[in-house]
Formats: sequence, structure tokens, C-alpha cells
Amino acid sequence: FTGDGSGLTNLNATQLGGTIPAAVLPAVLNTLSEPGSFNFFAGSGAGNPTVSGFANEAVGNGSLASVTTSYGNTANGYYALNANTTGGENTANGYTTLLSNTTGELNTANGSRALSFNTSGDDNTANGAFALYGNTTGNYNIAIGSDAGRNLESGDNNIYLANWGN
Repeated sequence: FTGDGSGLTNLNATQLGGTIPAAVLPAVLNTLSEPGSFNFFAGSGAGNPTVSGFANEAVGNGSLASVTTSYGNTANGYYALNANTTGGENTANGYTTLLSNTTGELNTANGSRALSFNTSGDDNTANGAFALYGNTTGNYNIAIGSDAGRNLESGDNNIYLANWGN
């Protein structure tokens, strides 16, 4: 679409039907169905055109750029889940969230640089800028608040509330 959208009122379902030819999609938008299925990538360098995984969504430059066989990942933000190859069912929202994750699964990171150094840790939840920032291999950790658990590198089963940790 072009323009300010003012002409998009009072439309019915038949007027919205059809497809947009790939030739008119912006260059930074990449909707992949083969060889993987149900993948959506938007942003310069977002997604991997040879992905065989499925149900991955990435919006942001460099987000999910290394994805190969993983599934069910959501990455929103500049370089979110950038190094992820096989880790599945991760959610990353924010600038470089879960940046280094490669095989970690079931992680949730919300906030700038949350869980940025996680590589293989599983089942972590980080909410807040720099939350669990230094975690690399720790599992089942929860951090809420800016810098919460920032110093943790490999511990398991920790809970941080707005505390840097050891």
C-alpha cells in the first residue's frame, strides 16, 4: 500500500482478497514457505533463506539470521535471537535480546539486551533491560527488573527481583 491509508475505509472482505505478488513486496520482507513452513521474516538480514524449521517469526534487522532447523521462535528487535540455530520456542523482544542463543529453548527475554549472552540455557525468563544479561548456560532462572540477575553466568533455579546477583 502507498499513501496515508485514508482510502482504506468501508472495504469488504472481497476487496481485501487475493495476494500481493512477490515482486511488489519490499526487499526487507521475506515470507518463506520452503524448505521450512510458516516462517515470516522482516528486516534487513532477518531470517535465513535456507531455514528448514517452521513457525519462526522475526521482525528487525539481523533477527533470527542464523536459524536452521528450529521452530516456534519469535524475535522482535535489532539482532534479537541472531545466533539461534536449533533452539526452539524462544521469545525475544528488544534490542539484542537472546543475541548469542544457539541451542537454548523455551526462553523468554523482554527488554533491551535481556539474556544477550545465553547460548544453551533453557527455560529462563528475563523481563527488564539487561535482565540475566550474562547468563550463558543457566537453566530455570527468573529475573524481573532492570539489571536483575545481570551477573549470573551459569546458575540454575534462581529468582532475581531488580538485583544484579553474584
